[in-house]
This record gives sequence, structure tokens and C-alpha cells, in this order.
Amino acid sequence: MKTLITFISQYDPIGVEFVDTKQDNVDGRQKRFRPNFGQELTVASVKNYENDDYKLRISDGAALFIIKNELPDKIIVIYSDEMKVKQENFEAAVQAVYDGKEAPVIQNEHVKEGIHEFDTMYKFVEEILNREDMSQGNYVLNVTSGTPQCQAAMYAINFVKDYDTRLARVNSPRSEKTNQSNQGAPWFETATFKYFLEKQASDYKDNRQLGIEKGKKFKNNLLQRTYKDFILKYEYKAALDILKASPDIISNKQDQENSKHILENMISVFQKQGVLEELAADADLKCGETDEFQKVLNYYLMIDILNRRGQVTDVLVKAKSFAEFILKSVIERRHPDLEVIKKIKRINIFDMIKILNHYHEYSEFETPISKVQDVNPQRNQVAHGLAEISVEQEELDELVKGLKELVTAAYSHINDSAYQKYFDYYDTKNQELIRYL
Repeated sequence: MKTLITFISQYDPIGVEFVDTKQDNVDGRQKRFRPNFGQELTVASVKNYENDDYKLRISDGAALFIIKNELPDKIIVIYSDEMKVKQENFEAAVQAVYDGKEAPVIQNEHVKEGIHEFDTMYKFVEEILNREDMSQGNYVLNVTSGTPQCQAAMYAINFVKDYDTRLARVNSPRSEKTNQSNQGAPWFETATFKYFLEKQASDYKDNRQLGIEKGKKFKNNLLQRTYKDFILKYEYKAALDILKASPDIISNKQDQENSKHILENMISVFQKQGVLEELAADADLKCGETDEFQKVLNYYLMIDILNRRGQVTDVLVKAKSFAEFILKSVIERRHPDLEVIKKIKRINIFDMIKILNHYHEYSEFETPISKVQDVNPQRNQVAHGLAEISVEQEELDELVKGLKELVTAAYSHINDSAYQKYFDYYDTKNQELIRYL
């Protein structure tokens, strides 16, 4: 029996976009837009777009593309909380593929948290496979759908467990990266989705090739490519697992050890909030007689990478705490005898702003702190409620940029030439790791 195991992500089961055929962009390409999460699209509104010279383009998501090519007998579908809204659409799309054929068994699995955590996703997939009779089946793992951590888990489990599985990879229709986060998943009402499926069946051609790789027969060049891909996505735990399982991807023994050491150093930051060895050893980063600035710089770099990974909730929660720590440090250094700081162990960011305003010092920090305050409502949703998070990547990028400005302003007494090089630390280390290949 052939079984497909797949996560569901933004453009599963289908991606929809409207292309304006009336005008081109400056670079000669046609303007296009995709429906937003939860955007109401009725059949009538879709036809209005088409009548207004918008061409409707529909493309299969990775999971549906694999299903059409492989026609599995069983599909194990893994939904995150954010993607559960897609279940009805996905099952309708599968039924359309098997119209006139025996429909597959669909087994739905739900992962409630940890969609951006490699360890959690690895354990989740491992538990599914452990429940299956692997000796009797032909298993295909979709390594395209899902967050990078989901994809990493699918890949890595083959190296560690040596399962006899096949891995399926699909390029996006325009070779774009479509699975960088777990947000913004378009879904459609039943009638509209049925219209899309019918429309697609009448005029859709897909020239993409399905890449199938044999799990237990990986060659070094494939392992190297996967290892490199994880490094460039800042998925250092997944990369280290590959390196430990297949050290021969790096031919030189010393380079193997150097790579493991670099990866373990960076992993410690995200798992234990450890300070990067280079920062800890750099005497030029001392803040008086303390290691405060080393820890501050280390924490900022961690938030920057969490943002690049798409870990929205972590960024929102950590950013405010980080800003509060820095402002409190500024006040304590500039006004060591201030009684309110001594008496109240926990003061919030608004109290600190009042104190700095009192001393006419807030203007130095107003711009970066305003970026923290801009996303405070979304941060409170994460910290105190269960509401869906609505924040754009551009806002998060601005937030991280503001935190960098805050670090520079708050520690202006430290020569910036001593630490500017560290802002590119992870990218520099990525290139060093890749050179060892």
C-alpha cells in the first residue's frame, strides 16, 4: 500500500492569484495579487475580477501535485492549528483527483504547537511512523509543504532512522519560496473552491517535475545539498543531525570537528540562551566590569534569526522583554540612586519611558521604542490570549531594525567598531560551514 505523509501549508491544496492583463509593472511583468487569509471570495466576485480583465491562475500546492502523480492509497495529513481551516478544501481536492477511482484513506493528524521547532516536528513525525507497519508499506514523505522546520524533520528522520521511504520535492509554479511561515493561509468557501477546481480542470497545465529521492540511498551530494539548505535557513539542529549521522559529507576530519563545534555553539543560543563563544571571549565588549553587553548583543542576534526563521510569536514576546531590559539598564547606569528602581523590582516599559522623559533623555530612544510599541497589541495577543496573530513581516522587520537601533543608542559608550562585525555573525558562520563542504 502506498502512503503519503504530508504537512499542509499556505498554498495547499491550491494556490490562486489574479493577473492584471491590462498593464505591466515597470520591469515588464504583469501585476498580480493573491487572496489574503480569510478574504471572502464568492463565485460572483471571482467572475467580476475575470470580467475586469484579471486572468485567474490556479496552481496545485505541493501536496496535491504529489497526490496527482503518485495516487497514494492512504494519505496522512498533518495540520497545524493555523492550517485546520483548510481541511475541507483539501479533502474536496483529493476527492476530485480520485473521481471515478477508489478514494484513498485519509488520516488527519493535528499538531497544536511547535510548528517552528525542529525537535518538536521531528518527534511528531517519528511518532506517526512508529505507529505504521513500515515493513509492509511504500511510504512517500512530502518535504516541500510545511514550515522549514517541518521539512527539516521529514528529511532528518530518514538519516537518523534510515527508513525505507521516498522523499518528494516539488518546485513552486514560479520557483518562489512559499513556506517560510505558517501564516497567511488562503482558504475558500465551498462554492468558490468548487468553481476553482472546475476552472482548473478545464485549462490547467502543469509542466513541473516531481522529484523523488530514495530515503536510504542518499548520496553525498544530496546530503550536502540538504545540509547546506538547512544552514542557509538557520536550522542548525537539523544540520547537526545530518552531520552526526553522515560525517563523510565533509571529507576532512578536522573540518568535520570544526563544523560540529560551530553548530553546537549556535544551537546553545536557541536552546539555552547561551552566549556565543566569540562574544563571551571578546574583552572589547565588556560593559564596565560586567558581561552585560555581550549578553545583550547575543540576545539581539537571537531575535534577528528567530525573525528570519519566521518564528513570529517568539519575536513578539522576546522583543518587548529585551527592550525593557535595555531601558532599565540605561536608567540604572545613569541614575543609580533612583529610589523607584530600588523599591520596585518589576517596572514596565511605560514606567521607564516616564522616567526617561522626566530626565529629558527619552528622545534618544523614542524611535526604536515606538517600533516595539507598534506591535504591542499583537504581542499581548500572544502573551495573554488565544487570538490569531495578525502581523506583517514588514512590521517584524521594522521591529528587529528598531531593536538594533536601541542597542546602539543604549550602549553608545562602547565603540561600535568593536561590535558591528557581529551583526553579520550568523551569515558569516553559514559561509564558513559551507566552505568546509
